[in-house]
Amino acid sequence: LAGLAAVLWLAGFLLGGCSKSDHFEPLRDCLYIRENGTVEEALFDTLDKDYFSADGLKSFIEEAVIRYNSDAAGIARDDDDHLPVSIKKLETDENSQAVLILDYATPKHYIDFNGEAGLAKQLTTGSVESALSVGVNLDVGLKAVKDGSAVTPDAIKKHGKYRVVLIQGVTPVQVQGKVMYISDNVTVLEDNVVSVNAENEVAYIIFK
Repeated sequence: LAGLAAVLWLAGFLLGGCSKSDHFEPLRDCLYIRENGTVEEALFDTLDKDYFSADGLKSFIEEAVIRYNSDAAGIARDDDDHLPVSIKKLETDENSQAVLILDYATPKHYIDFNGEAGLAKQLTTGSVESALSVGVNLDVGLKAVKDGSAVTPDAIKKHGKYRVVLIQGVTPVQVQGKVMYISDNVTVLEDNVVSVNAENEVAYIIFK
């Protein structure tokens, strides 16, 4: 649902950083990739009332989520723990400081909901083992976080249970684990937080 992301930009949500906690307690705009493949997106900024009031933004997002869930899964009400998209947090304070956190059951739901207007234009995740089984190429010049040394696909294959994230976009990303290997367009900020700079290409993050 690309229209939602576009409205969020108009409403004043801009790109920032991530949580410094092992849990997802975001302080700025960020994507969070869990070990089970689910995704959270956090957006923070000052609401631009020229475009939306707090109530107007809340209504728009709630209606968009309900409509998407109805189309994607035949669920019309936000009363299921396994919704394709759910609102985890949506608040605006007296100073028009707004926070929105959406939870996505899969990366595909994230992309389908946001189109190319989200923090990530492309997003997939799974185990190293499953990625290799469907032909994902890991011979892309990955390097080890611990010392920056080059790592071969054969070395990565030994860690079949590690999780691999393929992402296109320019955004901070937090993972539920420790980042082990990255591509050149990824910068490690914390053990579990990276900055992705991949506007026109795919970035690789492998974590355990």
